[in-house]
Amino acid sequence: MHRQREWDAGGEANNADWRMNELAGECGEVCNVLKKINRERVGVPGSRATKADLAEELADVVICIDLYQMTTGGREVTSSNDVGYLAAYSLTHLGVHLQAAIGRAATRLVLNPTVTGEDQHVSFVGLLDVCRGIAKREGIDLTMAVAQKFNATSKKMGLETMMNLTNDAKPDEPLPEGVWYDAGSGTFRKRGSDEDMGEAFWKKWRGRNHQFPITSTGNDPK
Repeated sequence: MHRQREWDAGGEANNADWRMNELAGECGEVCNVLKKINRERVGVPGSRATKADLAEELADVVICIDLYQMTTGGREVTSSNDVGYLAAYSLTHLGVHLQAAIGRAATRLVLNPTVTGEDQHVSFVGLLDVCRGIAKREGIDLTMAVAQKFNATSKKMGLETMMNLTNDAKPDEPLPEGVWYDAGSGTFRKRGSDEDMGEAFWKKWRGRNHQFPITSTGNDPK
C-alpha cells in the first residue's frame, strides 16, 4: 500500500475490476512461461523461457493478490497447506490449475461482489497454493522471488518503497507486543492508537514469508 500511494497517487487503479484484470493478466504470463519451459523439455521448437522468468511471473501473481486485497479491504492471503501433491503434476497441468483458480476467484469476487471477509480470503488461497506448488516443483524460493521482483519494479519505476531481502523477521516470528497489522491500510500500528509504526518497521515485517499469517484483523484488537 505504501508503494501504491507512490505509484498511483490519484487512485485510478483503486477498484476491484482493475485489480482482477491485473491479476488475471499475470496468471496468463505464468501460463505462457510454463508453456515455453515445457516446450524446451519435451523438444518442441519455439521460443524459450527460464526458471528465472517463471520466478518473476509467480512473484507478480502474489503481489497482485496482495494489491487486490489491499484495494478491497481484504486481509492478507496466507496459506500453510501442504502443496507437495501439486509438485507431482506436469507444468502444463499446473497451468490449467492456475487458470481454474483465477476463474473461480474472479467469479466469486467480481461477478459476485457480495463475497467479502473470510470468503474473499478463501477465494485466493487456492490460487496462492498453485503458485506455491509450481515454485516447489521448480525449486523456486517464492518469498525471495516476491521481494526481488517488488524491488526491481520499484527501482524501474523510480519508487522509494522496497521490501526487505534479508527477511530479518523469521517466518513464524510473532509481531512485537503492542503492535497490530491494519489490513485496510496495509500499515502496522501501535495497539490502542492510530500511530503508524513507520517505514522501517513496515519494510522489515512486510518481507516475511507468505506461507505464514500476519495478525491481521482490519480493526485494532484493543
